[in-house]
Amino acid sequence: MSSSAAIDEGYQGPLASKIRAKLSAELAPSHLLVINESAGHGAGPTGESHFKVVVVSDRFASVARLRRHRMVNDSLAEELNTQSADHKQKIHALSIVAKTPEEWAASDAVPATPPCGGGGGR
Repeated sequence: MSSSAAIDEGYQGPLASKIRAKLSAELAPSHLLVINESAGHGAGPTGESHFKVVVVSDRFASVARLRRHRMVNDSLAEELNTQSADHKQKIHALSIVAKTPEEWAASDAVPATPPCGGGGGR
């Protein structure tokens, strides 16, 4: 069984849906997980502030890890912009796993997200 098959993706509300739609449109992934980790950071069962994304895309071929992360961040620029005056819910923390299909085939392990240092230790 794939290790990703056992992952609890958490509450999938409107922000998670928007993340999924944007990454699908921008990166055409062959595999995509949008994992809402907000409940573990004091946001409650329907919070949407802390996410991990697992994006497997051919578009990452011959692209360094830092550039892959920038591609994901660029796709989600509006959701990551905490300075926005529109008061829409924004992403507080984003953990990224960005692999090519070949890398994913070699290892579909999804590492644990590092602890969040913000929000009063949550």
